[in-house]
Amino acid sequence: MPETLNVVVREGEFVGRSLAISLHECLRYLPGRRAVHRASGRQGEAWLVKRFVHPDKALSDAKKEWESIQTLRKKGIPTPAPAFLAQADDHWVLATEYLAEAVTLQDQKAPDLQAFLELINLGYKAGAVQDDLHLDNFLSHLGRLYCVDAASFRFFPNAAPMDAQLANLALLKANIPLPWQVELEQSWGAMPAIGESVYRQVLIKRIRKFARKCERTCTAFERIERSGITLWRTRDCPAWIDDWVTLSRDQLRKRAEVLKDGDSCLVVRHEQDWVLKRRFYKGRLPVVWKRRSRARKSWIAGNVLRLIGLNTPKPWACWEIRKQGKLISDGLLMSNDPGTALHEWVREPDHRPEIRFNVAANFRVLFDQFALIGASHGDTKASNFRIGTEGDLRVIDLDSFTLHRTSKRAKRMARRDRERFARNQKKYPEGKDIFAVVSSPPRDAPTE
Repeated sequence: MPETLNVVVREGEFVGRSLAISLHECLRYLPGRRAVHRASGRQGEAWLVKRFVHPDKALSDAKKEWESIQTLRKKGIPTPAPAFLAQADDHWVLATEYLAEAVTLQDQKAPDLQAFLELINLGYKAGAVQDDLHLDNFLSHLGRLYCVDAASFRFFPNAAPMDAQLANLALLKANIPLPWQVELEQSWGAMPAIGESVYRQVLIKRIRKFARKCERTCTAFERIERSGITLWRTRDCPAWIDDWVTLSRDQLRKRAEVLKDGDSCLVVRHEQDWVLKRRFYKGRLPVVWKRRSRARKSWIAGNVLRLIGLNTPKPWACWEIRKQGKLISDGLLMSNDPGTALHEWVREPDHRPEIRFNVAANFRVLFDQFALIGASHGDTKASNFRIGTEGDLRVIDLDSFTLHRTSKRAKRMARRDRERFARNQKKYPEGKDIFAVVSSPPRDAPTE
């Protein structure tokens, strides 16, 4: 059932009137600050409603957003039309028109980057610079792009100065997934050029900020604490995971297909769609409180790689079970990957030459991308990569993945990744053409 919210309108349509708003699904959530809902009115009106709930800043946040929307529309920047600004019992509410069936650029498989850059350039010429340039802040609706999150804009009396444009374009480029970078370069046109080192620094800063976001409650993720268990999960995670968190090894064996059953690690497949990995620490372990578990490292790494457009199975949830502050078990739920393990794939004799060439090229690109962001996989044996039917590459087993903080260590660990990958050809000589492709030295790793 939708939640009903009673408000008094202060600005816009219906000024001075009391309205009853029905709140449907929550689209975005920032704890302690705001939430965004699809909403409707008594007469069937459709709105996008943003609720500002900070006890001290709700009014100022709401007014800033309201005024920014007005400014954007005056400057000719497309943004959903404002409906009203209203006051609830303990917070403020801003409503705009709801664009039915609109999708964000992040959710589009092939967004029009040329149109996106034209919209950004239109803002620069009008003196409007958006400081939160992730692709979820741009909607595509009936062939037109719209800016949302108006409060993140800075405004200038004339065109935006060049230093503001350059800094903003570096942020824009860092928000474009790595597989789309070639198309972005082709669409760049007369836009000011961005230095490679500046781009890397902004990209790494964005990745690390997102990595921290993976460990707290936000729009995409939820963190739950209960009785010695900490659970992180995506907002669309299946509800049955709550019951599976505390299952014993024997219970997991009975409920799902066993893929791996080691001394301390159990991997099972559930209903062909899900893979669940559990670790049970014993002996000289458990691990002290401050260390992240291997499951949590995999959870963060998987979400980071998917953010920047690299293929890896979607992580749905991870959890840690602690006793007296020490880790005794952890778990990770992820999508099942239907691809073929690399060490099995290279032994198959019937692959077309162009497919093998594509796979080799994809590995070279992958290791270059790891070097770009100052990261290492940590365990590049052949079984930790999977190949799709058209040679597309997926990375798995991310519990050793690391974002390094110094250029020296990043370069050293990147070299170790490449050397370990090249050694696969000793065990699997059929894949020599693929394993040898990354033997060239990595590009310089970025510095902060």
